[in-house]
This record gives sequence, structure tokens and C-alpha cells, in this order.
Amino acid sequence: MNAICRICAVALFVAGSTPAFAATISISQNPAWTYTTAGVSPTITNGNQMDGMRVTAVVSNGTSMLTLTQAWTDSATPDTGGVSFVTPEFALSVTGDTFEANNWLLDFSNPSATGWRLLSLSLDGSSGQTVFDRTFGNSVGTPNSASGRDFAGFTTFSGSIGAFYSGAVGVGGNAPIGDIFASVLLSFGDGSFANALTAGRQYHFSLDTDNTTSALVPEPGSMLLLGSGLVGMATAFRRRR
Repeated sequence: MNAICRICAVALFVAGSTPAFAATISISQNPAWTYTTAGVSPTITNGNQMDGMRVTAVVSNGTSMLTLTQAWTDSATPDTGGVSFVTPEFALSVTGDTFEANNWLLDFSNPSATGWRLLSLSLDGSSGQTVFDRTFGNSVGTPNSASGRDFAGFTTFSGSIGAFYSGAVGVGGNAPIGDIFASVLLSFGDGSFANALTAGRQYHFSLDTDNTTSALVPEPGSMLLLGSGLVGMATAFRRRR
């Protein structure tokens, strides 16, 4: 993040269903208070400063579906980090400040990925010290987070993308302001193989991140709510059977 650049940036991002380049992007969020941390670092967050973030991709070749998970690591290239998947072979990376527009690269162009499509991509910062910073009326929001940037991009994808921010983060024992979240789920198309993200291309997109000064800690109340929800789902499933 870059506080000076963000304050001076002249760009408006509106939550909801809005066209972004060729893709149609729908942004939503879960406002529940899920995590807390001591603070947010006021420094720029580069691609090599998100170690430990868990990236999960769901891919399909039309007959089978795979769920692939990797942890974000540093790259030999300065200010760069990312993940690489083997079967099929593709990579996700960032070089430099994550606040910059279209600074994320999803390289899905390797020939070994031919015939595969990407159904969803989940980025979970709760396993490290990464949070995702949304626009907040072009104001700072959480102290030191500066002005965030909503997910956008994918100029060469003509389908729909759903971006779901979850795990609102509170700082210093305070309730979350509503601009920083622990994870983002990107869903491509309508969940079907036919409309998912196509291999054979490189895709650029925007997604602002910040670093926290301590680990993200789940809120006890949120964990109780999660447990209650799981129990309810299990009961409903038994009743249907």
C-alpha cells in the first residue's frame, strides 16, 4: 500500500454488480467480525510480503475437478511473491505494490493447462499476516490502511466474476470498520466448466493488500457462530436423508 498515492488517487470503485473491462464483476462481503489483530503496518505491501497466505484453486477439465492449495512464498525477483501449481501448470504472482492497478498476474498460458478451466480462486490471509483492503469512500478507514482498492480487472475474460470478501478484521480490540478482510473468494462464471476461466492466457487484475503487525486471531464469538452454523447444516442434511 502507498498512503500518499492512495490519498491522491482519483478513482471511484462502486460495490455491487459493475462492468470492469471485459468481465462483469459482482462484489460482496460478509460484515461479521471474524478476526482481530494488533494493528496494520503503515508501509507499502509488495508481492514478497504476503508469506503464508493460502491460495486455493478449483480447476476442471470437464470430466474431473481438482482442488489445489499452495502457500504464498517469496520469489527470486525483487519485490515479488506468488504460488505455482503443477497439474495443471499455472501461477499467480505480484511484483511491487499490490495497490497498483492490474499488478496481479494469473499466468494460465502454459500448454500443460490446455483443456483445463479455473472455477474459483481463494486467497486466505488468516494463515499469515495479510488482509485485503477495500475502497472505503476513498478514505483511510482502518488506521494505517490508507485508501484501498476493490478487486477489478481481467481484460481478456468476457464472463462474470464474483468477488466475495469475508472475515472482517478489527484492530486493537475494536470492532471492524468494514474496509479490511481476511480472505477473498473469486468465482469465475456460473460455477460450470463451460463458463469458467479459460486456460491459454495471462490475466491481470487489481486486489489491494495490507500487512498486519501481528497474527490474525479468530474472534471467539465468530467461532461459536460458525460452529452453530455447521451443526445446523448437519442437522438439515440428516433430515433430508
